Amino acid sequence: MLQKYSRAFPDAWRQIARMRNDRGKALPWWPDWCFAPIAASIAIITNGAPVFGHSEFAMMQQYPPAAMAALAAWRITKGIYRFDETLFGEIVEMPLDGDLPAEIFYSLPEWCIYVETPGLSLPLLDNKPVSGFFAHLEYDPKDSRHELRLTFLLPEDQVFPVALHLGKWTVEEAVRRMFEESRVQSFLPSLTEEDLQEAIKEMSSSVVPFLNLVLYICSVNADFGGNRPVHPSRRPAGKKSKIIAADSIRTWDVGVRVGPALRKAVATKQHVPSTDGKESIKRTHASPRPHYRRAHWHHFWTGPRSKPEERKLILKWLPPIPVGIPEFDEAPAVIHPVKGN
Repeated sequence: MLQKYSRAFPDAWRQIARMRNDRGKALPWWPDWCFAPIAASIAIITNGAPVFGHSEFAMMQQYPPAAMAALAAWRITKGIYRFDETLFGEIVEMPLDGDLPAEIFYSLPEWCIYVETPGLSLPLLDNKPVSGFFAHLEYDPKDSRHELRLTFLLPEDQVFPVALHLGKWTVEEAVRRMFEESRVQSFLPSLTEEDLQEAIKEMSSSVVPFLNLVLYICSVNADFGGNRPVHPSRRPAGKKSKIIAADSIRTWDVGVRVGPALRKAVATKQHVPSTDGKESIKRTHASPRPHYRRAHWHHFWTGPRSKPEERKLILKWLPPIPVGIPEFDEAPAVIHPVKGN
């Protein structure tokens, strides 16, 4: 895909670099967590046309600006995230209830990440398989809107972009706001209120597995098997340093330690004694039936309450937890050898 866009628009990446240099000067300002607003990609694909006609819309259909915006940010680091199969299965099955922890997405380890998603599909698109997706943050200079953009890769080089509006609300509300903006931009066909509500629910449930994968990558205890990826904007750099695209792809194996531990836990889970009377487990009246608590998210705020600007939302992924299973009642001691001076 990167080669396709580079051939069609050979000067695109230099143009976006110049736009970044003009940020807050000749062009509106945007925050560091956004590599370049999608407006930059639209301007390149339409050759800066002030009004869109048939030819401009045809070009945007052939070369979706959402894909160019994702590629522009992704090519800087070229990070591909490949999940352990067992961890992947646990995460995509997790619910995502309540308000979306939107602040966590600002902890993306790169301007844009690419996540492989073997076996996943989009129910709202007749269950078309999704080989992977890009995830990056978008800022709209017109109204200061923050978005998490997911660009799904479908068969036959098709892409499907989703722009979730970020704020203190649920996934459904993020989708509803996306649809409302599409109506304003005339990108959404006229729907009855009933059809709209159904589309919002279907879209919301479809994106949850992918959102969970992004949340895990942004969590403080994400398992990358060693070094964590470092966002380019947080690397030490001189005043005259330039942002240069990565020479090659960097693959991040996610869950190389957690995955085997989960498989071991699953094997143990299958041998939990029955409580139907045939076998008994010593437990008090108040103790719970032996079971595994489902994997879930845990988030909390750090920093002084008196200084809201310094507070930060921390997200942790908690794996399936054994409850009331004898062999897990006492945690084993862990010994860390320490070398003498």
